[in-house]
Amino acid sequence: MKQRYRIELSYDGSRYAGWQKQPDSPTVQGELERALSTLFRSEIEIMGSGRTDAGVHAEHQVAHFDGPILPEFDSLRFLHSLRGLLKKDILVSTIKPVHQDFHARFDATSRMYRYQISSEHNVFNDRYTWVIKDLVNTDEMTSISSVFTGEHDFSSFCKHNPDVNHNRSLVYESYFQQSLPSNWIFRIRANRFLHHMVRSIVSALVLVGRGKVDPSNVQNWLHHPDTSKFSVKAPAHALFLEKVIFSD
Repeated sequence: MKQRYRIELSYDGSRYAGWQKQPDSPTVQGELERALSTLFRSEIEIMGSGRTDAGVHAEHQVAHFDGPILPEFDSLRFLHSLRGLLKKDILVSTIKPVHQDFHARFDATSRMYRYQISSEHNVFNDRYTWVIKDLVNTDEMTSISSVFTGEHDFSSFCKHNPDVNHNRSLVYESYFQQSLPSNWIFRIRANRFLHHMVRSIVSALVLVGRGKVDPSNVQNWLHHPDTSKFSVKAPAHALFLEKVIFSD
């Protein structure tokens, strides 16, 4: 018999080749499985609510795994031991036994991503912000950002993946707002995200902000899906998985 466990964690993705385990590169999944396998003294495989790309961070990631049953499971003691086996850029905040039917990926109803932009360099924030000096049309960026709300085919805004049946996503929220005089944040929440989807959308919005593309072009790319329009220039270091939402 196995017990299913749910964990919640955050991580700085700067030095990782993404979430998904790879044979010759450090990944968040790989580090977690190594630490958990050491603690349980058995091979552990973990399933996340979604995959983040190389260099992308997570403030709130959820995952599950099946491990041995511990009759006297002390979550605080276990957390302390687990944190001692992980590097400081991965922090597991909670761990608890759950019903065997719980699934971190399929039970998640939506995920929220945040992208951070600034027009000024800051020695403390540049590591997590895309610095762009020539944003001249931020009002138009703000206005057009809501066009992604609703269900759409995002073929113009994602990398082609032959293993994916379709490129449709239902976006619940999509907005661009000013957080400080020189800082802006783009947030988007959807039921599913395609490969490079958020960074491609941000790239399109930045083209509008720089005055290089008319907002109507972004609408046309969305309403007339075309994989040849796909482009990613927005760097990964400014993107965060902000929250994973479950129905309960």
